Amino acid sequence: MTQKQIRIFLAVAATGSFSGAAEALSISEPAVSRSIKSLEEEFNCELFERKKGRRLMMLSDKGNIFFEIAQKWQYLIDDALELSEKKYNTLLHLSAVPTIAQTFLPQICHKITVSNPGVHLSIASYTSRQAAELISKNQLDLAFTPLSMPAQTISSVPLFREESRLVCARRGESSAPLDLTLLNPEKQLFIVWDTDDFVWEHFNYGSAGGAGFESRTNDGMGYYLREMNMWSVVPVSYAAYLRDREGLAVHSILGDAPRRTIYALRHAHNSNPLIDECIGLMREMARCQEGIELLD
Repeated sequence: MTQKQIRIFLAVAATGSFSGAAEALSISEPAVSRSIKSLEEEFNCELFERKKGRRLMMLSDKGNIFFEIAQKWQYLIDDALELSEKKYNTLLHLSAVPTIAQTFLPQICHKITVSNPGVHLSIASYTSRQAAELISKNQLDLAFTPLSMPAQTISSVPLFREESRLVCARRGESSAPLDLTLLNPEKQLFIVWDTDDFVWEHFNYGSAGGAGFESRTNDGMGYYLREMNMWSVVPVSYAAYLRDREGLAVHSILGDAPRRTIYALRHAHNSNPLIDECIGLMREMARCQEGIELLD
């Protein structure tokens, strides 16, 4: 049984005649007849009832059973052809830490859906460890995280390293660099962006830490900084977001400050080209931002 025989059988069932199938498929009527006869010999049964005086051929009982099988076969063939032609009509699962999900990811998703109309996206925000676990189980295609999470089944690609900026409530138009050691640590909103943040916090304030407010999420940052007169150190990409969306002041930092590295995590054996397209878009966007260094 071949793909061609399946197509001919379905055409005969649809048109009710050898001649109709031949016309629909642009082949000769004898070719149609030979194909159906070959199938019937292979299955040792008649697929169509042949009665004199009947204008249209009807499926036999076993022909009706085979018709359902042939339809499923054809659907599978069509799906396989779409893959071979790189028409990925599929669901792509993406994850990013919240700051990346708010800054880079919306534009990446927009461009992916425009260039690949058949693709549907599922977006989530997992921690690095959660994302790595899901990727290892093939339940997540791509994650943008601040941790590399090396593992045998996971490919971890460093994308870029970004500087930090200080953000606070806007007072006038000054955006001069600031020395963090001269600021009141009790007014700091400390958010853990990466493991390096703990090292930097320890260096500046001692093992106990001096932050007045510690958070594991960036939710509500605008309110805390404006209404509670606090300050915070954030990655430069997110600082630009807070400046544009929340109206906060952004200052460069004098002296040492943490830098965050963003990695792309994917399954080592997942070769979906849409993943490469997403990674390429991320690099392209990061290249345009001040304070970001692309990594090979």
